[in-house]
Amino acid sequence: MVKPKPLPLNSRSLILLTSLLLGMALHSQDTWTLRRCVLTAWERNVDISRGELNQDLRAIDLKQGKYQLLPSLNAGATHGYNWGQTIDPFTNEFATDRVRNNNLFLSSQVTLFNGFTIQNNIKQARVNLKSSEEDLRKVKNDISLFVAQSFLSILLNQEQVAASEEQVAISRRQVDRMQRMVDVGQSALNSLYDLQSQLANDELALTNAENALIISRLNLGTLLLLTPEELAGFELNAPDMESFVIDKEIPNPLVIYATASSHLPEVKSAELQIQSSDVGLDIARGSRSPNITVNGSLGSGYSGNNLIPIGDPIIESQTIGIVEGTGQEVVSPDISFADFQTKSFNDQLDDNFNQSLSLRLNIPIFNQLQASSDVERAKLNYQDALLRKQGVSNQLLQDVQQAHADAVAARRSYEAALRSEEAMRLNFENAERRFEQQMINPVEFNDAKSRMAITETQVIRAHYDLIFRLTIIDFYMGKAIDL
Repeated sequence: MVKPKPLPLNSRSLILLTSLLLGMALHSQDTWTLRRCVLTAWERNVDISRGELNQDLRAIDLKQGKYQLLPSLNAGATHGYNWGQTIDPFTNEFATDRVRNNNLFLSSQVTLFNGFTIQNNIKQARVNLKSSEEDLRKVKNDISLFVAQSFLSILLNQEQVAASEEQVAISRRQVDRMQRMVDVGQSALNSLYDLQSQLANDELALTNAENALIISRLNLGTLLLLTPEELAGFELNAPDMESFVIDKEIPNPLVIYATASSHLPEVKSAELQIQSSDVGLDIARGSRSPNITVNGSLGSGYSGNNLIPIGDPIIESQTIGIVEGTGQEVVSPDISFADFQTKSFNDQLDDNFNQSLSLRLNIPIFNQLQASSDVERAKLNYQDALLRKQGVSNQLLQDVQQAHADAVAARRSYEAALRSEEAMRLNFENAERRFEQQMINPVEFNDAKSRMAITETQVIRAHYDLIFRLTIIDFYMGKAIDL
């Protein structure tokens, strides 16, 4: 068969090929640290996005509360027609024909006093904004803990895969050794079958460990909302777990609780909700106070019935009486016009321009006990906020006590697992030497090997469990979640 000749590469092709290979290399080196995983989860998590939206809404409430201190300003205009007899508001005369009318106005109002309701609304909005910030911090903390747990789960499964591969290598080495002995007639065939059976079991355990690793990677990828392309190249930048200090002192639960209470966002949010409810009580009480406002307006209008004469006047004399004794007539000039026209729009606006300024006092006396109901409701909300704060503190104390107990138990389990592993390893090494010297049979060797594999798995699990429990203690003590 004639092999096809490779296509010639020009400079452009070489550049494209080099760029592709470089991109593949960079992609293969694009590993994920725990910090990067946490930041990605923060960026893509829906609950965090909703928390950010809620924070933006509270910021708008605060701005709107501040705007309430400013005067209002409104403008308006009307344009209409009237049919039938009515009094024209601008000419104060009866009109019977269709009359066009316009009204223009500009009004403003500012509140001078309303029981400090505006100021208290601003104060409450500021507290609610801080509370929403703490709520968002709590969501981020929860996500961080979930990500850290999933991250450690992957590292745990990676070590279990490595341990299973080591067991497979040991079994395969013994199978190969036994095969050679069977071939030369130095051992029975059933011994080979026993070792091959153990190798199959070890390979099954390796497959299960690899499946657990795949699932744990998928779980973290789902938590980070990775795309299929991102998940395909998803590799962790595993930290040096041996450098993690696992023998550090675990603080007293009361010390942990005191420290956590001073910085955890759920505690601060509960305290801010108490402040908000307290201000809400002041707002409710403010509805009982008098309300003083200043109102001002500018206005003008136009009427189609506002007529002015045009042309020269017609002057006629009209007898209005006779002087007694002389008989002389008393006459008065009668001035009239032959034609009229509607006064211009601009002239009417100037003529009808009006201004007003008023100070208004409103004293609530009886409004179906609405103010009293609002005050009672605000008092109950304040009591509810106190109870919620107590509930948060109680839950935190329980969580801290549980975390402390888990950390202590995890350390004891890890130390016990280490002692057991040391004993099992010595036992296995002895069993392996004796088996190679044909002093024990394959069943006894496989038993020692299986017990060592189980102990190694227990050590790995205990190690990562202790790391996670100590990480939780560090979190309660105010340290960032990192490895």
